[in-house]
Amino acid sequence: MISNTTDATRGQCMKQRIEARQSELEAALQQDDLTERTRADVQAALDSLALITTGGLEAMPAMTVAQLSDWLEKHKYLAMNARPRGKQPRQQPRRPQPSRSGEQAIPIEISWEISAPH
Repeated sequence: MISNTTDATRGQCMKQRIEARQSELEAALQQDDLTERTRADVQAALDSLALITTGGLEAMPAMTVAQLSDWLEKHKYLAMNARPRGKQPRQQPRRPQPSRSGEQAIPIEISWEISAPH
């Protein structure tokens, strides 16, 4: 799992912030536990970054800085919670609580898996 450099680099120049996030996403692509969907999303984010930064990261016009800022926010959480398919955490069912009238609650077992939307 990777950290959130978007928040960690606030206050630094845009070049440093972009380079940190780019490195982070490139490292994420090397992980074996990424789902196909997450891997495709990471690659798409890196491809869009390449299009925005075709002129390089030196002496960027204000419009490019604004696009990069939007890119950082849009991809802020990408690949941060990557887990292998089938190994998502299970939510524990809540224990039945007695009602206020003193009646005993009927226990019901519920289980589900949380997965990324497709």
